[in-house]
Amino acid sequence: MKKKVAVILMAGTLWLGGVATGVVRAADSDKTLTTQAVRMDRYATSKGQTLVTNRTATDFSSFYGQENSQALATGLRSGSAITLTSQATDGSISTTTFTPPTGKMGNGEVYISMALAQQQLTAAGITNPTAQQTQAAMMGGTFTSDGQPVQGVLQMRASGMGWGQIAQAYGTKLGPVISSMKAANTALSRTATIRTRTTPTTATGKTTTGAGKSGIVTGAGGAGAGGSAKGAGGKSGIVTGAGGAAGGVSSPGAGSHGQGAGIVTGGGGAAGAAGGGEGKGSGRGGR
Repeated sequence: MKKKVAVILMAGTLWLGGVATGVVRAADSDKTLTTQAVRMDRYATSKGQTLVTNRTATDFSSFYGQENSQALATGLRSGSAITLTSQATDGSISTTTFTPPTGKMGNGEVYISMALAQQQLTAAGITNPTAQQTQAAMMGGTFTSDGQPVQGVLQMRASGMGWGQIAQAYGTKLGPVISSMKAANTALSRTATIRTRTTPTTATGKTTTGAGKSGIVTGAGGAGAGGSAKGAGGKSGIVTGAGGAAGGVSSPGAGSHGQGAGIVTGGGGAAGAAGGGEGKGSGRGGR
């Protein structure tokens, strides 16, 4: 009797130990997956959201189809309604639409959701899912009219389940998902970083161009250094309060004649070093 009790206790201990080990491994996998998800989100910031969304769609296009894969990647990211389309063997087209219960998801979460749904469908022997089968994998339902109901990835995630728990519910592991995400992140790391340039503007809110060159616009609205000033035959200059174009030698009055590039002051006179070319200012000075 005592021997039987000891055996039962030992078996129970081993079972509990196995469960505990499974929980720890699931937690470790969740942590690793979270690290990859954060990395993917950072690429969306440094390289552009469109690039990351397209990368995700491309990775799953051979399974879900290009259009459906793009719709999933975009809709899961924005939390908006997703419309999927499929064509039957007789040529008929069917569509289905659903809204993710998870709301707006991070880029990494989008990738994981699509990967786990793919695993669930593949485990059921489905390698070319219809729009309805994909929806069932995401939202819950049945893959076939006479099949058993399945839990959807998005529904389980919305209920608070971790990715490791969801994988265990499907009888799968996160290892393949982690490997796919690492490969996607590596591909993203090799793409060029998007850099944007902005053109500064001043009081008028415009950048004036003339004779094929750009200038800096000031309060008077004339063209700036490196561009063409408003006036007859003017060369480059900066227009200030008086509105006159830059000239090479000083000249009184609201209009100025001069040679080359210079700066017109509040009284409208030109000042600057001698240079080539003639410019006449016609702007109005500031008060």
